[in-house]
Amino acid sequence: MPGTDQELDRLVAVFGVTIQPSDVVLDIGSGVEHFAPALAEQAERVVSVRVSDEGDSLEGIEDESIDVCLSHAVLRQLSDPAVTLRYVEEIGRVLKPKGWALIQVSNDPAAHPRASLKGRLGALVGRSPRGDSGSAVDGGDVRTAAGRAHLDLDRVWGAGTDSCELLLRRPAGA
Repeated sequence: MPGTDQELDRLVAVFGVTIQPSDVVLDIGSGVEHFAPALAEQAERVVSVRVSDEGDSLEGIEDESIDVCLSHAVLRQLSDPAVTLRYVEEIGRVLKPKGWALIQVSNDPAAHPRASLKGRLGALVGRSPRGDSGSAVDGGDVRTAAGRAHLDLDRVWGAGTDSCELLLRRPAGA
């Protein structure tokens, strides 16, 4: 289940990153996807926010105030890839220089049939499932959004899947 201690441990091991006891960590989730309980004992402070399709900012979080940002499962559930990309830019705004983010997105369009025009039309006439099935973001678009936010896309794990995990870093002096 997303947000568990084991999932957090897996992610930091896969990417070779460490949460320091002095870190301020931003946990972006939508309920059960939050890592906050697992982070409470590892970091100095944890800030948890919920995201949705209705917004695309991390309003209320100061620029360059976060050491680590984690988001698992929630960004790949957003129905508009432009909203997902805007959150990537917002992560760049709030990360401190030398900060890092581990986020999960989908870059598998086949996993989101409702996101296609045919799928949306089918949902309207009752021939495909209703409800939000998320959307896929293009890897090049993620890299462009990261660049605009002064982030380096350091590593990608699971490219081309519905569970693509990205390590983004904000270089010193950026």
